[in-house]
Amino acid sequence: MKNILLYGGISKEEYDRVKQPVAQANHKSLLYWSVLVSFFWIYCLVMSMNAEDYAMCRPAYIVSLCLTVFSYLASRFVVARFPDMLNLFKFIFRLSLLGGGIGIAVCQWNLRSLTMFAVAIISPSIFVDSTFSSLAVHSCALVLYIILGRNTISPDIYSWGLGNYILFSVFGFLIGNAINRERFERYVFSESAKELADIQRRYAYYDQMTGLKNRRAYDEKLSWLAKNAPAEFCIVSADLNGLKKANDAIGHRAGDELITGAAECLSAAFEGIDTIYRTGGDEF
Repeated sequence: MKNILLYGGISKEEYDRVKQPVAQANHKSLLYWSVLVSFFWIYCLVMSMNAEDYAMCRPAYIVSLCLTVFSYLASRFVVARFPDMLNLFKFIFRLSLLGGGIGIAVCQWNLRSLTMFAVAIISPSIFVDSTFSSLAVHSCALVLYIILGRNTISPDIYSWGLGNYILFSVFGFLIGNAINRERFERYVFSESAKELADIQRRYAYYDQMTGLKNRRAYDEKLSWLAKNAPAEFCIVSADLNGLKKANDAIGHRAGDELITGAAECLSAAFEGIDTIYRTGGDEF
């Protein structure tokens, strides 16, 4: 249950692995959605000026538009410098979307059910996020509705809005949780695929005993030098004496220690100069 609420259905260890790419994806989503929703509120505001039926919704449009524009500007100029602020601006954006939707539902009778259903369902799925985050946003929107609506909305509309908002939010949580769990798992799979590719790359170009680059990497370096040779360069070739005697006399483990010891000596000697390759059994 803790993993479902706080980490999108994956473990904390997996969540920590994918936290960075998820944050980058959410930053892009905040930029995209804030622009899209800003145009929507502008359209609604223009519509309210040309249709008296929508005049009551005008304050909700204006406040939501201001908060959405603020979210865009913050995501564009603040999050780039202070990445930890992303969660705050995500919260503000989603709260403004829910608040605007509730405002429309309250003011415009023929859009009530559709609008409230849309914002309650869409909000939990906008970002790759945990159920707890969606719960916090919806709870704050519910508190605002209770505080602001109790003395300003007629009792029948107030009761209707309260019941439907809670009902639609439950549907939103269930749908959003399923979507986000799949998203998180996709990111975990992607990170695992990257790690596997790195391991395969290391096995392809590195000698497993010494940690040095192998003959394949050396041959590719020679091919590159054949086309991009600097004015001056030097290749130092060295091999170990006595490896066969060590293997025969005291065993292959001792021979392996001789090879790894030589690799450590060469790495220390050429540190900061260039790359060391193990090109054969006892050749470097």
